[in-house]
Order: sequence, then structure tokens, then C-alpha cells
Amino acid sequence: MRIKEAIVVEGKDDAARIKSCLDARIIITHGYGLNEKIYQEIEEAYKRVGIIIFTDPDTVGARLRRQLLKRFPQAKEAFIERSQGTKDGDIGVENASCEDILAALERVRTRADSFENYTMADLVAWGLVGPGSADKRKNFAKRLGIEGLSAKSTLEKLNYYGISLEEIQEALSHV
Repeated sequence: MRIKEAIVVEGKDDAARIKSCLDARIIITHGYGLNEKIYQEIEEAYKRVGIIIFTDPDTVGARLRRQLLKRFPQAKEAFIERSQGTKDGDIGVENASCEDILAALERVRTRADSFENYTMADLVAWGLVGPGSADKRKNFAKRLGIEGLSAKSTLEKLNYYGISLEEIQEALSHV
């Protein structure tokens, strides 16, 4: 598999893992070690071929992703679940299987130009809120290729990415 966009990751171990799975240009941010030189490299790739932000499924990764999206709002995003990136207590893309990495890259998402307007009532109707809904929500989010932990964050992502009702219904039919 060849990816045309540059993939932006946190560290060299993440880059090595992705390189072992596919052919792609990788840009390493060094976590919060971002400096103007790295920003310029990301900016050039963003304008020329596009970027995919693929940070670790942890708090630092989420914070870095938000920081990058402020500067590069039309960047694509790829996600793995925390369980897919955890090994011996260490959390990171470098711990994910090639299968999980490739699946995440096949389901990349980009911020929608026009936002949907789903509400918490919709999540309730779909069974994604309430007792026992956490696992269903987790599987639902995985099917859609989004990061969804709480009901609130899942709702935000559905609207942010402009996910269609058809996609939602398809995902729901499998969870």
C-alpha cells in the first residue's frame, strides 16, 4: 500500500512501525518538540500532497492532534484504538499491528465543510448512550474510523466529520 499524503506522527518508533507496514513519507513531530523547522516541513507537505495526522491514542496524542489541526484544519486524521496501541503498559502507534495501522489509514477522516447536526437524542435513539453503551460506542467509532470515547466526544466527531446518516446506520448494523 502506498499513501500519497505525508503521515505526521509523534516519534521515531511510530515512524518505523508505519514504514514497516507501508510505503509513505513520514514526518516526526518529536511530541511537543515541534519547532518552526518541523512546522515548515508539515506546511510544505500539507500544501503539496496533504497530510494525515496519526498520533498516539493517549492524552498527549490528542493534545498534539488538536494543536496540529488548529494550524492545518483540512488535514486528514487516522485513529487507532487505545487497546490496539497498548503493549506492556506503553501506548503508541508503534505498538499497533500492521493490520490495525492499514485499517486506520483506509478510514481516514477530514473535517466537513458543512457540519451535520446530530444531537444527544440521536445517540440515545441509536443505543449509544446509557447503561452498557460504552462497548457499543467503542465498536461504532471503530467501524467509522473515528475516535469516540464518551458519548459527548462521539457526538462531536459525528458532526465535525459530517458523517452521513447512511454511514451511521451501516456502522450500527454491525455493532
